[in-house]
Amino acid sequence: MITYINMKKIIFYFTTIIVAITFAACCYCEDTYSNPEAALWKNGERQDLRYGKRSKNLFANSIFVYGNDLYVAGRKTTEVGYTALLWKNGKAQSLQGGNFAKSVFVVEEDIYVVGLSVGLGYFNPVYWKNGVVHRLTDKDENLYYKPSIFVSNNDVYIVWKDKVWKNDEVIQTVEGQVTSVFVYKGDVYVAGAENNKATVWKCCINLII
Repeated sequence: MITYINMKKIIFYFTTIIVAITFAACCYCEDTYSNPEAALWKNGERQDLRYGKRSKNLFANSIFVYGNDLYVAGRKTTEVGYTALLWKNGKAQSLQGGNFAKSVFVVEEDIYVVGLSVGLGYFNPVYWKNGVVHRLTDKDENLYYKPSIFVSNNDVYIVWKDKVWKNDEVIQTVEGQVTSVFVYKGDVYVAGAENNKATVWKCCINLII
């Protein structure tokens, strides 16, 4: 059973990471919604993100710092659609096989990015490991659902909509919507909402906050 003390430790761990990194990412800078610019801030100082010489119609969704390297997941918009992007230390690369990069996680030399690909009237969750795309067996018509990723002991955990994946296999389906995943001392915690209430699941146990 999940305990209040354990939850305090996990929340403190999350907060410590955020405060220590002091980075933020943004995709709608300076009221440029029609031509969004991607940017990040380090200790309050803005750094613009580009794709080659291009600075418009770029979106930044998630940020991760590993060692001295800074990673940002996002996308670019063109006349023909969307392309998932990953920035490493300000240099952008396209991620083939997907259209939206939503979250990034780095472990040693391995770079994981999770996002969505566009099908015929639906969206399919995908993730990349070092640029190689992996497709998960689910789809939905709603772009509202955003995937999240966490890697622990070489195991890849992904949440999207109402499902939790471990190494491409569904290990849990919840009666609600999941938005974030975190692994702590071998325990898998998933955050989201159930019946319009903030909820945390630990494996198959849910705790309504």
